Amino acid sequence: MLHSLDYSDSANIRSQFFRARLVDGVMECRDVEVFT
Repeated sequence: MLHSLDYSDSANIRSQFFRARLVDGVMECRDVEVFT
């Protein structure tokens, strides 16, 4: 799932993602690792 966009280098805007998981229809966002 898209977390945010990194604009620190305007010539190379990078997307950051995290692994979303639903358990009984609830998405838990604590302790997630962000991937670039």
